[in-house]
Amino acid sequence: MKKLLKQYIKNINYFKEHHTTLHNQIIDIEEGLKTHQRYHLESVNKSLNIYDMQTQTLLIQKESKFDASFKAHQIDNTTKQSIKLIQTQPIDFEKSFDYGIDSYDFIDKYIKKIKFNNIKLKEYKFIFCGVVLGLDINEIIKNSKATSCIFIEEDIELFRLSLFIVPYFKISKKTKPFFAIGENYLNTFDKFISNNSKLNHFIKYSIANDSYKNICTKLILQIELNNPLMYTFSEYLGSYKRGLEYINSFAKLIQFKSNLKSKHILYLGAGPSLEKEIKFIKKNKNKFIIIALGATLKLLEQHKIKPDIIISIDGSSKIVNQFNHLNKEFFKDIPIILSLNTNKKVLKHINKKDCYFIQTSTVFYENQPNFTGNSAGEIGLGIILELNPLDIYLLGFDLSIDKNKTHISTHKSTISKSELDMAIKYKGNIQDSVFTINRFLQIKRNFEEVLQTTNIDIFNLSDGIHIEYTKSFKITNINLSQCAKDIQLQSSSLQPIKKDIEFLNKILELYKELLSPYSELLISQEKYDKIKPKQIKQIKRYYDHIE
Repeated sequence: MKKLLKQYIKNINYFKEHHTTLHNQIIDIEEGLKTHQRYHLESVNKSLNIYDMQTQTLLIQKESKFDASFKAHQIDNTTKQSIKLIQTQPIDFEKSFDYGIDSYDFIDKYIKKIKFNNIKLKEYKFIFCGVVLGLDINEIIKNSKATSCIFIEEDIELFRLSLFIVPYFKISKKTKPFFAIGENYLNTFDKFISNNSKLNHFIKYSIANDSYKNICTKLILQIELNNPLMYTFSEYLGSYKRGLEYINSFAKLIQFKSNLKSKHILYLGAGPSLEKEIKFIKKNKNKFIIIALGATLKLLEQHKIKPDIIISIDGSSKIVNQFNHLNKEFFKDIPIILSLNTNKKVLKHINKKDCYFIQTSTVFYENQPNFTGNSAGEIGLGIILELNPLDIYLLGFDLSIDKNKTHISTHKSTISKSELDMAIKYKGNIQDSVFTINRFLQIKRNFEEVLQTTNIDIFNLSDGIHIEYTKSFKITNINLSQCAKDIQLQSSSLQPIKKDIEFLNKILELYKELLSPYSELLISQEKYDKIKPKQIKQIKRYYDHIE
């Protein structure tokens, strides 16, 4: 017992120095354990186990030393028992445009020539999905080539017991550890995925027991959200082509000044809260400058609510559905902020004189803001902040599931049943907790990245998940007077620009970066040399046809 206690103290000192927040959480629960302790270390047949007082059962059903040894020997440095993002399937989403090149088709030519059974990994990441006692952890790390690892455990009291067994202070000398402890483990998991992302194609893992399989499935979905094929060199190439066409014909970039100074902004997204509070918006529409995403327009038209500014960012063809069947007269003279990547079909439904453009991802003018993000929501928020309002009220940015609904009735959701089945309980904005999905958590983090440097008050009225840097606010507590609608957006004329050969070089770099993990796995260099020149030639040919 003295040996276990000595190890516990060394771990506590390690966490105190390197993982302060987790250390403080462990110290906090130790106070509570004096009166109520659910888990106890027990010696059963000369093997350590954990007894659960609540269920009155042992957590490890097999002989723990044998079980740990068996698990440790199952792990090797091959691709066996790994999440293989590299053997990906075609991305199931509508392309933003017809760009003549599909990144998946390019990569698939390499995938088909890789013999996955013969691959030995020189380095990789490792996920410990569940810790429990952790008897196998040290042995796995000792014999692995993991450059980073993550320990995931939802119950911090259970994790605390592993400090008696697992020498985390030693493990940290061999690999970079991440600790995702508690219900909000996905936040730390994102940091783990972002760190050394080139190794995300093969991630080795170990599951503590069957009760952790559900968590492992959620992690796989989260890794897939970071698939580099979701937005890659061919998307940038198509975006560049479209942007040049707009700039050299009619497009003007918005000029960011204090356009909305002294104005209260009501920023509308397409979450269920928008429909729930539609009567409030109708009654109080003259107390705000209403800025609405394209996905909200059909509902707003039904209730005769005219927004003061419209934002539409997504470049995919599906966005056209947001503008189909809208009454052009109802939305006449409303300024609409678009991306230089906006689908051409959208422009058929709006007046070009009402359009103000921004740069997203593809930079044409270095002296102009460039907005990046994974959804229109956080990009739109970044745009509003640049317009310097007094404050912003968010409504319809629930990022959660409400009675199996994720959006308003007039918006077609792209959330699959399998995603809904994998719902995650999360801290609520108005309620104590709500259910959400991995994809929404990623958008939440994008919002927080936009907001972390602003001094403007952001009031979140949505009945969804809590977003850091926003203030939870009940809609019934709003007490504002009438708002003057004297807004005037300004735009700057653009000089026509020509293709830049530097952009082609950037595209080729992105192509090589995407290709790198696949090409390295080809056993035959000859096969690699045969495919790559043809693909580079195809990229150059497409670039040459851009006018």
